[in-house]
Amino acid sequence: MWRLELDNGVTLIAKVPYRPARPGERASIEAKFYSEMREHRGLPIPRFIAEHEGTLVLEYLELSPFSFKRGPSEAHMSVAIDALADWHAAFWQNPPDWPWLPDFADPEFRRATEKNYDQAWTAHRNRLVELLPEFADLGDGLVGRLATTLEPLADSSTLCHGDAHAENISLASSGAYLLDWQDPQIANPGCDLAVFTTMSLPTGKRRELEQDLVDRHASRMAASGCHWPDPWQGYRLGVLRRAARIVEIASEEFSSLPWVFRRSAQAALDHDVSDLIQ
Repeated sequence: MWRLELDNGVTLIAKVPYRPARPGERASIEAKFYSEMREHRGLPIPRFIAEHEGTLVLEYLELSPFSFKRGPSEAHMSVAIDALADWHAAFWQNPPDWPWLPDFADPEFRRATEKNYDQAWTAHRNRLVELLPEFADLGDGLVGRLATTLEPLADSSTLCHGDAHAENISLASSGAYLLDWQDPQIANPGCDLAVFTTMSLPTGKRRELEQDLVDRHASRMAASGCHWPDPWQGYRLGVLRRAARIVEIASEEFSSLPWVFRRSAQAALDHDVSDLIQ
């Protein structure tokens, strides 16, 4: 990422894709997202300037630093959850019709997700079980069943961020901004909430705060006229999806895998999501 200071005093950011791509990096998806969103004004995302061969140029934002070890402050959590709820409300039951956008209503996308999970779990089961032995039965139970299990994520759908942890919902002087759009998808809001809680908060803090955060999000959406029928069940399913997603990317060998997997897998165990498997 490069900061560009122009002669006219304007500052921009250039996001240049890594060669080869880093684990989880999908620069081409982010470029498509910003290109599609250029006509949407007033939403909490950086303003799109240009794109060329995968390099994105966006407006520069002075953002507050974030530490995964410490987690977000109370103020950060409140503003981030409100921003996420407002985003979900803006696309509630009416997400964009972009042909490249993954959608949990699409059986082919769910089958591809199941295939990716099954292959990753088979290849990396021993290593992941060493990190959290209690996850073994749940991990085994998802094999061959993820496509059907995730189908309810198509209910109460909206445009989700896909990686909405606190570093990607950053604070600027003008409010919260949603950044790093490399994994957008049409899904239940519970998917984004599960990423926020399991990735942003240490396990003990997540257990303490998650009910209040889900309630705050649902209340904020309701105030915008959006009725989310069962937020807690949607959140539980999002927790299951997040744990499965971390298994899927285990083969990418990123250094943060141990703590990322432990947080997401422990959340799935805490919520006893085995009853959601179909």
